[in-house]
Amino acid sequence: MPRLPGLDRDALRTSRRPSAAGARRRLSPRSRALGHAARVPGPSEWDENFPSERLLPVLEVTLADLGVDLSAQRNIELDIEQREKKSPRPFCAGIEIPDRVVLVIHPKGGLDDWRALFHEAGHAEHFANTARGLPFEEKRLGDRAVTEGWACG
Repeated sequence: MPRLPGLDRDALRTSRRPSAAGARRRLSPRSRALGHAARVPGPSEWDENFPSERLLPVLEVTLADLGVDLSAQRNIELDIEQREKKSPRPFCAGIEIPDRVVLVIHPKGGLDDWRALFHEAGHAEHFANTARGLPFEEKRLGDRAVTEGWACG
């Protein structure tokens, strides 16, 4: 069983998530016509199982289980400082790929926060492990399918 300290697996197995079909029905006709993604507004009923204080430790354990030691990756900076105007959403900034990649985090907890952080951590790993000798356009622009594969895989 994977190690995910601090998570209540039984609560996750028994809780019900709103259906995507139900969420799509709540979108406006214009949003449905444009193909906007269905997102259920408001907090998830699972949010209490994803506390902000466990976010980074679980990310580190997950990456370690994949053979990646985040603390040893000197080319990835974690920006976890609390700032007044800081984006509430995690994001990855490839400043100088692969030598300086910044993973910006403002942990607030909840399922959506965890999903976003793990997604952005995937981008950070992709950029941090990109071949240094590639031309600028391949390091910076590359193939979107590749970077999304790292982020969603």
